[in-house]
Amino acid sequence: MKTLLLPLILILQTIYMAIAGVVGSYGVSLLILSLITSLIMAWLGSLIRRYPEREALVQSLMATKLERINKNQIPSNAIYKRLKSINVIDIIPY
Repeated sequence: MKTLLLPLILILQTIYMAIAGVVGSYGVSLLILSLITSLIMAWLGSLIRRYPEREALVQSLMATKLERINKNQIPSNAIYKRLKSINVIDIIPY
């Protein structure tokens, strides 16, 4: 588990030490680091909340195209015969 979190720990430690070097106080730098991480987590949370809305929009836009594809679907035997007639089946390795 430690190896999975090590990159994140190193990034946060580097940012923390950089802020501490600029501010000069470890306490204030800890408050600033927590504010930065809170803002990043809030931004990621807003992205996660918007995803289902976008997915629903894409599905509604694609529904008519999907219906048209399902309506005009060619039977698989016809596709096989067409591919066989142009010798594509013989080229495909098994």
